[in-house]
Amino acid sequence: MTLRKILFVDDDPRILSAMRRRFANDFNLVTFEKGHEAVTYIRSNNDISVLVADMRMPGMDGLELLKHSQEIRPDLKRIMLTGNSDQKTAVDAINEGRVFRFLKKPCDASEVKAAIKLAIEESDFSKADIGQIQEQMVSNSKDTDQQGLFLSVMSEELRTPLSQVISISDTLNKQELLINERARARMLRQIGEAGKNALSRVDRILTFVKLQSAVPGKGNSEVRLDLIAAEEIARFRARASERNVTISFESNLVPVVVRSSEESLRVGIRESLDNAVKFNQDNGHISVQIKANKEKAAIRISNTGSNMSEHSSSSDNVFKPADAGLSRENYGMGLGVSLINAAAISGGYNYDIWPRKDGGAWVTFVFETCSEEEQP
Repeated sequence: MTLRKILFVDDDPRILSAMRRRFANDFNLVTFEKGHEAVTYIRSNNDISVLVADMRMPGMDGLELLKHSQEIRPDLKRIMLTGNSDQKTAVDAINEGRVFRFLKKPCDASEVKAAIKLAIEESDFSKADIGQIQEQMVSNSKDTDQQGLFLSVMSEELRTPLSQVISISDTLNKQELLINERARARMLRQIGEAGKNALSRVDRILTFVKLQSAVPGKGNSEVRLDLIAAEEIARFRARASERNVTISFESNLVPVVVRSSEESLRVGIRESLDNAVKFNQDNGHISVQIKANKEKAAIRISNTGSNMSEHSSSSDNVFKPADAGLSRENYGMGLGVSLINAAAISGGYNYDIWPRKDGGAWVTFVFETCSEEEQP
């Protein structure tokens, strides 16, 4: 098997030497200590899959190198290595689409390897044929046998926050307990947060019921996939930042108009992002990609979070991720996946959820695109 070519740029020769030893069997690693040498190499080599660059280097620094590489090879996946003081700059670069991901130094080889492998997956998706992607997906179909499981999962979804409210309220009402004002204020905040959590889950359950009762495809129109994705991503950036999770977004430079309902499309993307943020890890990453041709459009949302048990598609039991046999860190995933399933059926598009070997998962949606005459 031919190893993928990775360009690694760092002014510290010891780091380059260590990476060459560590990745000898994983990648075809090409290294440079100077940014301008790397730029020259990029100009004459089109087979580079990923560029990894240190941010602080003498002469041409990492940001300038990444800028030049983007001009030469816009499709090249770029990873930045940064110190603590440079993190805001790195996050801004991700938000602006100039960098796929950043890693905080010092970082071990396993973390770098996982980031490179994710970047390669993203690159492969960008080059893949949408028709081949859809062939691997199963058509949406309702499964009435899942209703009992749904009721069980929803019961757990609501029982947890409501149990918290009751437990804390009982503690506050016990006269024999001496609770200082600071502890009392903390408990009241917890009650408020649990109540908001329960209300949010009720709203999502009602959305699920609404989507389930809708006639599949009825009311679908032409909607902008790229704009809706950008708006939903913007909703999650602050929350992701609080959990130290970054989000990158790669889309066509032209409008992507698909046939679906706006609500179904938003629900599918929103629930995918919600699970991606909720079940991600510290310093984790979420990437969103859109690609389209004259007949099909696809969006894929990848994350580096908790492992899923198995592949899930629209004909599978979508409640399996919430099964009691799984780790509690996966708790709450069932509602999100069931909403994605209902949204796909209602909106007339296909979806697939695959676990990643290195942790996390990706969700792929495939839509019918509209002809130029149909586009708004």
